[in-house]
Amino acid sequence: MKSVRFAFILGLLACLLPCMAHAEGEKKNVLYLNSYHHGYRWSDSILEGVRSVLDESEYKIDLQIEYMDAKKFNYEDVTGMLLRLYKEKFAEKRFDVVMVSDNDAFTFASQYRDILFPGVPLVFCGVNALKDYMLTGGNLTGVVENFDMRLTLDVALKLHPDKRRMVVVGDESTAGLAIKRQIEAVVPLYKDRLEVEYWTHFSLGMVQERIEDLPPDAFLFFIPYYQTVDGKSYTAEEVMESISQHSRVPIYTAWEFLLGHGAVGEWLLSGFSAWAGCCVHDFASP
Repeated sequence: MKSVRFAFILGLLACLLPCMAHAEGEKKNVLYLNSYHHGYRWSDSILEGVRSVLDESEYKIDLQIEYMDAKKFNYEDVTGMLLRLYKEKFAEKRFDVVMVSDNDAFTFASQYRDILFPGVPLVFCGVNALKDYMLTGGNLTGVVENFDMRLTLDVALKLHPDKRRMVVVGDESTAGLAIKRQIEAVVPLYKDRLEVEYWTHFSLGMVQERIEDLPPDAFLFFIPYYQTVDGKSYTAEEVMESISQHSRVPIYTAWEFLLGHGAVGEWLLSGFSAWAGCCVHDFASP
């Protein structure tokens, strides 16, 4: 299984390497657009992997990092403000490549690339539920975030053969809904074994109350999400821990950074290196 960081950087280097050799040490300007914020362990680990390889590059990399804070603010609410901000910041800036992590940054960069960085190659990572129409802009390459839901369910049902009901807990963010669609694509394969319901529109308090009433033949599948309560933001790890404290049934997930916070898992995704299901798709235009 290929590492996310190496697969991601292969796409980056494909965009950076020219047809003819350049002098060693040439500077390259790289924009890294992060969907989320510094301190979110998933995207922080992706950035660590990217840095670990860029640091070994023959080029001098000027890496500019921008955070969209999409876990704390609704994407639609901040899009206009971010567009105005980046138009001002990048007015005199020429990037050699634009790198984006996760769905919101990919959506934003795809929608406004002709305004903000026309003609610049785009490299994406961590995009869920990628569709063909998302690739019409061309001149892009990247890594799709595919977790193996079938393997996770097979393990869960093997370890807990009495389970007949799966409750998917998440939110209605861009990434949350994309992951939900990935789960929905697999669920029909288990229609004779599992009943599935989705708790993606409940507050944390409502989830805690409903979990306490779950029957013993149920288990949870947790999609990482942030929650704001009384003006305070709670991380995905804190949300999971809070849910775990109210749960008498197992909690499964597909993200490594949530282990140790109340979840079990068998086939996990790591931002730094893929443990499961990530595949490289090269969509770069000639």
